[in-house]
Amino acid sequence: MFVRFRKYELSNGFKSYRVEVAKSYRDALSGEPRNKVVGYLGTFHDVWSFSSYRRLDFWRKAEQRLSKLSLTEGDKSKIWAAIEKRVQRPVMILALTKRGIHAA
Repeated sequence: MFVRFRKYELSNGFKSYRVEVAKSYRDALSGEPRNKVVGYLGTFHDVWSFSSYRRLDFWRKAEQRLSKLSLTEGDKSKIWAAIEKRVQRPVMILALTKRGIHAA
């Protein structure tokens, strides 16, 4: 399992990233490496890096969508780590998570 960030150029010149969880495998007939999208986690724009509200909304939706996928805890932690490298978690989420409160 790995996280795929698909980059799209918007008409206003900014970039948009579609975040997907994908699985790698080899095609049985040709032996070619293939990737299958297991789940969609959300989309973020590079201009959102300044807006904690947009990031909060992205993280809430990504958490809900990832919880619906049947993945191991090890896979989930790797996925979260990969996403955190690109989209910083808002400070409010970290404070609530440490107290055991999940933002809904």
